[in-house]
Amino acid sequence: MPETIHTAGQGHAQLQLNTHITPAFIARLDVELQQLLHGRFKALRQRMMPAKTAARLTTIVKYLSIAGLCLCVLLFALGGLLFHGIRLEVAFAVFFLIMLVLHWDKNKRIAKNEKFFGPYWNWLARNSTNRMLKVAKAAAPFNAEYHFQGNIASYYRVGSAGKVLAWKREMRHFYLPGQHVSLLFKKQTSIYPYAIILHEQAQELAAYLERLGVVRIG
Repeated sequence: MPETIHTAGQGHAQLQLNTHITPAFIARLDVELQQLLHGRFKALRQRMMPAKTAARLTTIVKYLSIAGLCLCVLLFALGGLLFHGIRLEVAFAVFFLIMLVLHWDKNKRIAKNEKFFGPYWNWLARNSTNRMLKVAKAAAPFNAEYHFQGNIASYYRVGSAGKVLAWKREMRHFYLPGQHVSLLFKKQTSIYPYAIILHEQAQELAAYLERLGVVRIG
């Protein structure tokens, strides 16, 4: 069972987390971390192309396609444009017709775009999760010990090779909590965390980080 010890004395606040990391824990963590990272990638996509902007672009393409078709009809009536045996107004008419069909219903177009990019975000989340958990998967089973002294956190990996300091970080900026993992980010819009904390009980850690002024995302 994981052990959580929290003390707050006259000096700096202190917190210790000790979680036993097993292959079963890693399996649950893998799923959760993929979901958290997928949410970050999806938020990035929405910032790059907000729903309102996507709707406007779809509408613009729709009416430009209509205007293009009208121009092709006019060119056809005037005798057309011949280039190396190809009727350009016909070729362009086919192009504009395809674009018009694809962008006629903006809601369906936006939904199809999201469906198209979905596998890509899933792949990114899965690939990033594998990279972040590579060391933990290889080392399991082990104990993950986190020692917090003020806003400084030290992470020790305790296993068959003994107790090894994995990293030492300053707890600042933003954090995204989960059931088995909490991610810390330098910016609210950051994709990749600068620190990953493995745990079973998130409440103690969340309360501690918020006392330090670390802002919760979401």
